[in-house]
Amino acid sequence: MLQLEHLIIALVWRNRMRKQRVPRVGSRLNNLRIGWQKRNIHRKQKVAERLPGNSLRNSPPNRRTKLRAGLAVFGGRAAGALSRRLHLGGGTSITGLVAQKVYPDIVGHLATQLEFGSVVVTGTNGKTTTSAFISAILSDAGLRVWRNREGSNLMGGIASSLVMRALPNGLLRRAGQAMTIFEVDEAIVPQVVETVSPRVAVFTNLFRDQLDRYGEVDSVAARWQQAVSNLSTDTILVLNAD
Repeated sequence: MLQLEHLIIALVWRNRMRKQRVPRVGSRLNNLRIGWQKRNIHRKQKVAERLPGNSLRNSPPNRRTKLRAGLAVFGGRAAGALSRRLHLGGGTSITGLVAQKVYPDIVGHLATQLEFGSVVVTGTNGKTTTSAFISAILSDAGLRVWRNREGSNLMGGIASSLVMRALPNGLLRRAGQAMTIFEVDEAIVPQVVETVSPRVAVFTNLFRDQLDRYGEVDSVAARWQQAVSNLSTDTILVLNAD
């Protein structure tokens, strides 16, 4: 009788565990994909409301846009390779700078191709560490994660991180199930937010730093406030409460 009771208890416990089973990674990815698609549709509707009906941005990229994007990718990557070949630098910024000269909207053009969008991380301290943590979490969830690992967190470096992963036809390689993490300098947050329309924005902290560039903390805080006000209502904000 005792063995029979143990068997019944084991069967009941197994059935309960089956009902409480954690969903697989694939289902979590599907939820992320559905959420991103809804957000992307909402963002396009917002853009359409702000722009006039005959604006070119309401239409899909035309052949000229694709050509400019392809030339920007080719020119940027060639400039980076030449810089490394001549030992003039690592090419972490010049690639993006040249690409932006050819096609100023190259960052927005490439960033919108990412299936799961982007995460923006900024702050006085802790940007690289926080980006690494987020990257590890997303990788464990099954996403393909890209970062501007070289630490070039100005607009040129952000452009380089995308251009180096693009094809000569102006399309990203393996953009499916991909998400990028942009480590962003405090001073250019409004520009980056407006360009890439991030899915998540992380603000680590804010201290007095490089007063010759940023000025006082209040001026940086004002830039951040401007950036947050321009974000979509679907964007997730992660703010340091300390």
